[in-house]
Amino acid sequence: MARSGFLRTILVFAVLTIVSSYIFPKRERADLLSLCLNLLDFAIRVLITYVIYGYRYAPMKIGMSLISLSALIDFLSSYLMFPKSELLETLSSLSGYFVVAISLLWLFRDFISEEFHRLLYTDYLTGVLNRQTFVKLASRKLQSLKENETAFLLYLDLDGFKKVNDQFGHSFGDKLLQAATKRIKSCTKSSDLLGRIGGDEFVLFLAGADAKMAEQVLERINEKLKEPFGIDGVRIELSLSAGVAVYPKDGESLEDLIEASDKAMYRAKSMKRGKERVRGSEEIAG
Repeated sequence: MARSGFLRTILVFAVLTIVSSYIFPKRERADLLSLCLNLLDFAIRVLITYVIYGYRYAPMKIGMSLISLSALIDFLSSYLMFPKSELLETLSSLSGYFVVAISLLWLFRDFISEEFHRLLYTDYLTGVLNRQTFVKLASRKLQSLKENETAFLLYLDLDGFKKVNDQFGHSFGDKLLQAATKRIKSCTKSSDLLGRIGGDEFVLFLAGADAKMAEQVLERINEKLKEPFGIDGVRIELSLSAGVAVYPKDGESLEDLIEASDKAMYRAKSMKRGKERVRGSEEIAG
């Protein structure tokens, strides 16, 4: 349908142009090459218009229609005694910019969508869920649990991380935090929710898990984080403090579970204070 309509348009336009050039000649004879190029320009614009009309983007359809109409008016004014329209030329120019912008957005739509998703839903530094998104998604999972199903919330904190920043700088600390996050994430499943709740603190929600599964996940994370990190030529060893809360025993809402696991994490941290240390190529924290 679009192809036949396009061919009819070109045929009518060509006949009209040839006949009109003889009936209404201008003072100077039209250059044949220029005539052909202008005709080709108009034909391409009409073809693009027909293609775009197969899609749902009404603004782009209107824009391309104005561009094609402007080309027709410009052609007629060049070879016939036809008045130009400054308003139409301005609208055509604006439409051209608009069509280019829409085309670029469509071309890079996947990249743009991923960037918006990253900015809105994930933590800018580590790539895991940000606090707001974690709370929203974990609350939904909590509400969808079946009767007698349990869920575990793990509150994870990297020991002495502030001293790492003080000793090596925040840029070094960011790299270490990113590396630690990758190790934590490698211990989780796709159905688990991992979020950064602030600083060096993370929360991990295990829906439908039992005590044994939660313990195994925590052990894997501990083992991963005990392995030395190599950041900018510096060897760093970390330790982890964790608190665990279980649904519905420790709370029936996500806020209650976060609070309960946070308190459990601080109890664990206070019990080993002075025993666990963060070490770099030199001892940097006691």
